[in-house]
Amino acid sequence: MRAIFGLGASFLCIASCSHLAAKQPKSAAPVAQIRSGSISGYHAGDIDVFRGIPYVAAPLGIRRWAPPQAPLRWGGTRSAVEFGPSCPQPQLPAPFGVDGPKSEDCLYLNIWKPSTLGRHKRPVLVWIHGGAFLIGSGSQPLYDGSRLARRGVIVVTINYRLGALGFLTHRALRTERVPSANFGLLDQIAALQWIKRNIAAFGGDPHNITIAGESAGGVSVQALMASPVARGLFDKAIIQSGGGLAALADARSEMALAAGDAWAKSVGAPDATAADLRALSVEKILSAPFIAFPSVDGNLLDRNPAETFARGEEAKVPLLIGANSWEGSLRILSDAFAQGLLGHDYDVLLQSYVALGQNEASARDRLRGDLFFVQPARFLAEHHVAVSPTWFYHFDMVPASLRSQQPGTAHGGELAYLFGTPDAALVSWDDRDRMLSSEMMDYWSRFVATGDPNGRGLPVWQDARTGRHLLLRRDVRMVTPTGQDNRVYETVTAAAKAWTTGPDQADEPTPKTP
Repeated sequence: MRAIFGLGASFLCIASCSHLAAKQPKSAAPVAQIRSGSISGYHAGDIDVFRGIPYVAAPLGIRRWAPPQAPLRWGGTRSAVEFGPSCPQPQLPAPFGVDGPKSEDCLYLNIWKPSTLGRHKRPVLVWIHGGAFLIGSGSQPLYDGSRLARRGVIVVTINYRLGALGFLTHRALRTERVPSANFGLLDQIAALQWIKRNIAAFGGDPHNITIAGESAGGVSVQALMASPVARGLFDKAIIQSGGGLAALADARSEMALAAGDAWAKSVGAPDATAADLRALSVEKILSAPFIAFPSVDGNLLDRNPAETFARGEEAKVPLLIGANSWEGSLRILSDAFAQGLLGHDYDVLLQSYVALGQNEASARDRLRGDLFFVQPARFLAEHHVAVSPTWFYHFDMVPASLRSQQPGTAHGGELAYLFGTPDAALVSWDDRDRMLSSEMMDYWSRFVATGDPNGRGLPVWQDARTGRHLLLRRDVRMVTPTGQDNRVYETVTAAAKAWTTGPDQADEPTPKTP
């Protein structure tokens, strides 16, 4: 992976310091020695926290729209108490918006670890935030890793370049022989390389790394699983509400080029050179609408990730995957796109939901959620189970404070349960919410540790070979897809495959429904 770091620099940690943080007196700040230098974090009860660690050089100047480069070394001990800036993005209200400084100098990661490590290296969870590849940060309070760290997991959250700064495909940049337009994904790979080579300094096991993400973070996990460039950098994967076939429909390179041309025109630079693009202000870059998404670039991704899964050529690692019951509440999803994707089948499926007793508005929400999230996740699970252990879930719990307002779990609604952060999600819980959060953290942390979410005291979670999935709600249990689920799955899969892979591969077989 020398292409990720221009100088091919090594990030090997100093082995003699791998447990330095654990050996510090409790009154002293935890310290870790990494290849770039010494860093000092802080104690948060029984957890040590390190924030704002640079994992690559700042992508400024000539490094804008370029693969990430090795970070600079520093002398003395660098403070790792404050988060680094978030990447440039539009400002949205809480809980989706990101407070605090924003800068192109944003490629930082954060680590939560148990203060007392013992003799054994700890499993590592690398969290890739969501936000449509346009917003978000590893520093958001929603992703506080303290509670998972108390279950023996080392949690790492990362920033990566967003929007046009992270995913612009442009002809002028291609003339520089830049190997990929997926700069945000290259950042994620660079972070994984850093973690692989440095996590032992924090007591982590470099051979037991799980990548996980929700929404755009889940799509990122799919892309990393599909990319040969990322092989060997992780050992397990978790995809939460990550979309799939339909969500990746615009991943083809010619579409990415057209989107880049349209964006350049909208910022007043239709004939820009690479130097012209790098001279644009961040404000100008953010002023133009841009649909950010990983694209097939022939290097990082040689085909749509869904097609890679269909061929069985993705990373053969244990996978935990699923979606929520009210994903269609995400209003940025387009009925028009759904209609264009499904054609006549859109009206047929819509009426089938209405026939089940839903009003038309609810039926549209359900259809969008199934199309963009639920059934694509099932597609990935049913293909991946042929090459590696796979567990599928469906999340259907609404916080106590929202039960009178929501018919199901909205997009992203499971995150507060996973991280135990209801305050950050601006919701209130009752005892059953707290119990489900504890169960979810147990399932996820056991999967991170062993590759199997099952453990003592939890309802048995059968793997996807059974054709069943775990329903996470007030009464956690295994369920079998209904006939309606199967009809939607078959229709959505056929339509989305035709859209994403083109007519030559549209006739490839779909896994049989249970």
